[in-house]
Amino acid sequence: MIFFLLLSWNLSIADVLDNELRHYISQIGYRPLTEVQIDSWEMVKLGRKLFADRRLSGNNNISCLDCHSPAQGGGDGIPLGLGEGFNYVNNARRQLYGAVLKRNTPPLFNLAYGNFNMMFWDARVEYDSWAQTYRTPLEKFNDLALTKYLNGALSAQALFPIANHEEMLGQVGENPYAELPTYLVWNGLAEKIFKLPDYQGFLQAAFKNIRRADWNMGLLARAISNYEAYAFSAIQTPWDKYLRGDNNAMSEAEKKGAIIFSTPKGRCFVCHNSDHLTNFSFHNIGIPSIGYNDDQGRVFGQNAYLFRTPPLRNVALTAPYMHNGSLTTLREVIEHYVNPMHSLYLYDIEALNTKYAGTYNVPLKWLDTDASANYKMETLSPPLRTQLILSDEDKNNLLLFLEKSLTDTSYFSRL
Repeated sequence: MIFFLLLSWNLSIADVLDNELRHYISQIGYRPLTEVQIDSWEMVKLGRKLFADRRLSGNNNISCLDCHSPAQGGGDGIPLGLGEGFNYVNNARRQLYGAVLKRNTPPLFNLAYGNFNMMFWDARVEYDSWAQTYRTPLEKFNDLALTKYLNGALSAQALFPIANHEEMLGQVGENPYAELPTYLVWNGLAEKIFKLPDYQGFLQAAFKNIRRADWNMGLLARAISNYEAYAFSAIQTPWDKYLRGDNNAMSEAEKKGAIIFSTPKGRCFVCHNSDHLTNFSFHNIGIPSIGYNDDQGRVFGQNAYLFRTPPLRNVALTAPYMHNGSLTTLREVIEHYVNPMHSLYLYDIEALNTKYAGTYNVPLKWLDTDASANYKMETLSPPLRTQLILSDEDKNNLLLFLEKSLTDTSYFSRL
């Protein structure tokens, strides 16, 4: 009966699909991303140079680019990040003398928009745009002169890996900066950059309206965030084009996947909503704990294992997934959401170590005990407490939406 009604209304199957999807788009309030603003091309050029420069680290052996590789979707392509002292073997990162960090390196796509006011998996750097103040691990951070030049959470975030002993600073005794308190680390490394001959033209062009006496690390962090804003922009995905009105931007299967994503059938939209496909919140989704020390994430009262909901544009390029890289493919991610209990209690750490053999000096461990796994399931985020019923076709369509509709590789031309 419905079929004949549709024919009588002169609607094709494609029309019905578009009408349904656009109904959910309107209900949820999805909108396409618009172009992000930058301060100037001179700031972008300086930021590009800083982003790739190992001299910004204490031991001159690691740069932002080493951890946030464009070839790896703005991450590093391994489960847990590696700090200074790592090495490359056949273009792949190897631990060598570096520390194994406790979390996966987050990608950088579209983080310069104003509604991204929290950075890192636990949001330990946060910007209050109303009060124009920052919450960071460093006490009295807002009293520092460098905060005058920051322009939001992304620029503030750029400061902290630089001053972290394991990430970029190096250990005490290895260089003079590593002996200093954090704010003096920033001052010292900034002056190091300011004195380099090959930076003079870039600095003068970018800071032409600022007295030399007022230059500080805040300006360098702002330049880096300008480059990240420009280079890691992903706003020309098929999904964005569809949101702008192009019904031909996505295939029929991708549209079906978007409908699953946006309805109670898949429930993805509950957390992955808004323009950026994130609710900017924190959830325990039952992810296996891996590495060497149990990471409880952001703790609220009695609730632990809470991690930030990531945005999803270019998610197909940013494997492995979750806060610790424990899931290696988007299909694994979908299967995890279908059955978190199965994924958690039957996790295969050997498969992960085989896939990333040689990356770490000591194989990664699966750290969940019966007690921690039970706790994760008891405090699981509410949308995951009822099992999803998805057919193989549903899963394939959802996967196509994530892999095809949300991908924009045009950023390669801006790097």
